[in-house]
Amino acid sequence: MINGTTIDWIESISSCLRQSRKARYYLADELLVKHPNRFHEYLIDCTSAEVRNGFSRILVVLARTSRQDDEDPNRSSDQILVEDTIITNVVRLLKKDMLDSVKMLAQYFQFFILYATNGRYECEKLIRLNVPTIFANMAYDDTTLSSMPRFGETSKVSIILSTLIRCFDVSILCKTGQPNNELLPNPYYAYDNSPICPIPEDMINIVYKRESFLKRIIEEASSCEDLCGLLRFLIWENPHVTWIVLHEIIGSLSKLYASDLRPHLDILYVVLTTEDSWQEARLLYALKGIPIPNEKQIINENSSSLSSSPPTTMHNNNNISLNLFDIFLKMKSSYEKRAYQFIKMLCQLFTNCLRANNLLQTDQDIKHHWIHAVRWLRD
Repeated sequence: MINGTTIDWIESISSCLRQSRKARYYLADELLVKHPNRFHEYLIDCTSAEVRNGFSRILVVLARTSRQDDEDPNRSSDQILVEDTIITNVVRLLKKDMLDSVKMLAQYFQFFILYATNGRYECEKLIRLNVPTIFANMAYDDTTLSSMPRFGETSKVSIILSTLIRCFDVSILCKTGQPNNELLPNPYYAYDNSPICPIPEDMINIVYKRESFLKRIIEEASSCEDLCGLLRFLIWENPHVTWIVLHEIIGSLSKLYASDLRPHLDILYVVLTTEDSWQEARLLYALKGIPIPNEKQIINENSSSLSSSPPTTMHNNNNISLNLFDIFLKMKSSYEKRAYQFIKMLCQLFTNCLRANNLLQTDQDIKHHWIHAVRWLRD
């Protein structure tokens, strides 16, 4: 009779793997050579969440502890590279029909979250095996996006992609907002405040040129600190992404119910308090509707790239000058709860953000609108 909880068994097996090369060889041979179908059985088909998660943890331990064996110069040439083979086998499990099942997605991507959170080396390994591109193509393909869970708990694939994307050097896509100055270093890299490698062209096409990607990040970021970090990472020293994100958020605020407004305002606060050379431009856009420099060029680029598609809120030029005070004025008489949430966010912004407070003190138009809003609140 087998005694002990699933967690106890996981810890026992993991301990053996850490201490014994023979144990690692045995398990690798059983999983990767003799019975590779067990990846699917235990990660996908198994009905027990405890067992699925436990198997993920054992795989991560086996992969990491086998690294010393894989790098052993005396290793036989016919032996498999265990760490690479484990990751490759798990990646191969990803099927398009999995997108219909929230449960399948959660249990599948949990392995990669457990693996990547161990550090920089693990992320570099996943990048080298092209995992970010594979996942991003599957997750943010416009034809499959509607099948994925869009609300509720943040999807696991978004969390793992957030970590991996923040390992790329994206400086080639950035531009300083202060002429003759160098780019400010991006503080939102996943590890060591430095990139692992330049961002590949196919990831540029997904992250920076598919509107579904940024829209999905905006939707989920309010419930996930990792995605807030990714959003800050992407807008850092990047007027193109800055404009798209601000235009999408502000353009949607007047259409949301009071219960849905708070998460969007929280994300807007994150965007406006990101302290790069474009911060003041973001604040002026949000508070006064002043176009971001080169905004017309950005709009033209987006319009030409989407010329075959119907116009969306993100690229609708009619709302280009819409600002937070405009929306507040429309809401204050008929939608008091919504208007109050705007005031609450602006109060937080002016209190905690030095540049926003400086604008409030020096810009008469902003000061006038704010005084008017405070009077409405007191009445």
